Amino acid sequence: MVSKYILNLSITFMVILAYYKYGKLLIIKLSQRITRYFKLAKYFPGNDIEGVIELAMIATSHVAFCLVLLWLVPVHLPHRDLSLYETVIFLIYGVLLGIGCMGVSALFCKIAIQIIDSFKKNNSYDLKSWLTVGRGGWIKHHLQSIEILPIYLSLIVLTMQVGSEEIIFRGIMLNYFIIFGKYIAFFTSLSSFILMQAFLMNKWQAAIFPMIGAAIMGFIHSIAYINVPILWPLIIAHVTFFIFSVI
Repeated sequence: MVSKYILNLSITFMVILAYYKYGKLLIIKLSQRITRYFKLAKYFPGNDIEGVIELAMIATSHVAFCLVLLWLVPVHLPHRDLSLYETVIFLIYGVLLGIGCMGVSALFCKIAIQIIDSFKKNNSYDLKSWLTVGRGGWIKHHLQSIEILPIYLSLIVLTMQVGSEEIIFRGIMLNYFIIFGKYIAFFTSLSSFILMQAFLMNKWQAAIFPMIGAAIMGFIHSIAYINVPILWPLIIAHVTFFIFSVI
């Protein structure tokens, strides 16, 4: 019975990583074909529309993948009825948590830049170059989304994308792996969340900031969820974190 459960956990872990490694890559290629087929890029400057379509399709696939996991994986997400006062408190808590994680991540990113530059005296990046790198990847897509879509649609897409990550890496993984103890569940959730950030990056410099942010956020959010198993404040914190990253 135990070996069967371990097998199921291993399969679940590999399915999640496979989706983030290969499933998203297929969606990205599909979004590029859609953009070219319908010649949508001619209505917008550069490749902005391609990035927006890619982001929207990825966010939709995140939600679909979440629903499939919740259907397949025998995990129960804890539910707690809150009073209006408690709801407001948790709302504020989510926003402040996101701002705090963003501040700590920015500090560690600055330290990482200094360490990397100390080893690369002859080929170090200036601050402008690092900022350009930091605004690549998904940050760039969200900036494109804000420019093209109404702000409420941009927020919906953002919430779909990062909210699904909270459900997968905190709600599902922490609850599902808890049979091996809190520390194993914590490490599995955190390490996979960090690893996922490196997928689909074309250079190691582009992966540094997302992985640092994931390490800080994953560490704090996992502890928060283990102690207070309510997901929606963590989703708000994740959205807040991303908003401050974009602006």
